[in-house]
Amino acid sequence: MLFSTLLTYAEAAQNSSSFKEIFAQGGLVLLVLVALSVFLIAIVALLFMTLREQVLIPNSFISEAASLTEKGDMEALSQLCKKSESPAGAIIGAAAEQMHADQASSYDMIKDAAESEGSHQIGIIHHKLSYVGDIAKIAPMIGLLGTVLGMMQAFSGLKQDFGAVKPIALADGIAQAMVTTAAGLIVGLIAMFCHSLLRQRAGHLTDILEQKSARVLRRFMKKA
Repeated sequence: MLFSTLLTYAEAAQNSSSFKEIFAQGGLVLLVLVALSVFLIAIVALLFMTLREQVLIPNSFISEAASLTEKGDMEALSQLCKKSESPAGAIIGAAAEQMHADQASSYDMIKDAAESEGSHQIGIIHHKLSYVGDIAKIAPMIGLLGTVLGMMQAFSGLKQDFGAVKPIALADGIAQAMVTTAAGLIVGLIAMFCHSLLRQRAGHLTDILEQKSARVLRRFMKKA
């Protein structure tokens, strides 16, 4: 029992030492990639929390908005949409503002106001997703920069004196090149995978957003 415990501690110490060596070999470029990965984790977690149906299209809001539209109370509907602070609230609110400002508005005018705001809200969602896509493109390039810097370090001694080049110095440069390349590819691949998942999720939710907003807008048609 004691032997196995000591062996576990020895393995943990060895792993800790190897991680320290990897960070030392990666240098500043690896630190940049680590910072980028932390930012990636934070923004992906935030997007998964915000890209939810109850956040974008609250059922309670849709029901209340439909009820107020049925009653023709555009002023109360506008106030409700402002309090909602959701994309659905912004879209329906644009239609309500149009109806409230000009009660003689045709359905086409109301629909145009809602579609214009809808395009804006969908653009905001995809703009947030673009950060993850940018990381997927940038991370491998930073890793490639580390590769170039590592190879430059590895062969810098050749310029001065070919015979004096030490194998350790050469190995350190190549190690930096390989570590940063691997780290850049790992961060980039994870970002690409997360971007794909989030894009599919956003597409599904925008379809639901359009469908539920359209139900309320059809009630506007009866009032227009």
